Amino acid sequence: MPGRTPAEDSKADGSPSAAIQTDPFPSIPPALLNSADIEDYARTISLITPFNPGRLKPASYGIGVGASYATVKQRSKLRGGGWEWLFEQVDDQNGLIPLRPNSIVYVSLDTRIRLPLFIAARFNLAIRHVYRGLLAGTGPLVDPGFDSELYVPLHNLASVEYFLRPREPLIWMEFTKVSPNPIWVGDDRAEPARYGLPRGFPKANAERTSLADYLEQASTIPIRSSIESALTDVRKAAESAQADVRRLRYIGLVGLIALVAAIAVLVVSMLSLVNDVDSKTSTPSSTSTTTPVTAPRTAATNR
Repeated sequence: MPGRTPAEDSKADGSPSAAIQTDPFPSIPPALLNSADIEDYARTISLITPFNPGRLKPASYGIGVGASYATVKQRSKLRGGGWEWLFEQVDDQNGLIPLRPNSIVYVSLDTRIRLPLFIAARFNLAIRHVYRGLLAGTGPLVDPGFDSELYVPLHNLASVEYFLRPREPLIWMEFTKVSPNPIWVGDDRAEPARYGLPRGFPKANAERTSLADYLEQASTIPIRSSIESALTDVRKAAESAQADVRRLRYIGLVGLIALVAAIAVLVVSMLSLVNDVDSKTSTPSSTSTTTPVTAPRTAATNR
């Protein structure tokens, strides 16, 4: 069964179409593609759009941050509370994508990947971001036939907030040609001209030889884990709560003693007051009894 030609499988403007079935370079053996192979496939079948040769390394291609991202936000109580997705679009030139400590942000990429049926891909986070304490959902295989944009979940494990700029290098993608199959072997047509060149290891990367070099290139300040910071805060809160409990116990004991003393003083005062009232009440009562007896006698004498 003859395969279709690359011209029949792809469009001139690189826009999405059906998965490419015919391999324009059958002489390239199934293996991890080098930079020359990646470049030739990118130029011939729009493997990468847009394609920038300056992003090539010996066996991978650098892909930058896109201008859109998603995160979660807490819904207001008026709307029922809970959490909801928040989709944001930043300026492609000067926008910033925030990565708060111990949070997950789903970022888009600035490159579209169009895999033919004979090439698979994998990607990993750029080493600078790894040393900054970022964790990406990397490693899963991107199967042949994928033709869309990729989104990468980023988890900031550091205790500081980072900001990503659109087109800032984020991941390195590698491409692997799978084992041959008659479906994409095609006919005996001549292969297109090849212009790709092998790239050497970047000089700037070769100059980093120590752990200190990698850490300084990643961040100008020491990086701490956000989990460690959160645990420290929890520990401090627990110690503060225990101290408050001890203070409350002490205050409660002192307060109880003061309350008992106050009640005792109040009882003594009330008893004294009652005695005074009884004493004052007894004297007038005896005088008023004598006066009515004497008055009639005086009246009788006068008559």
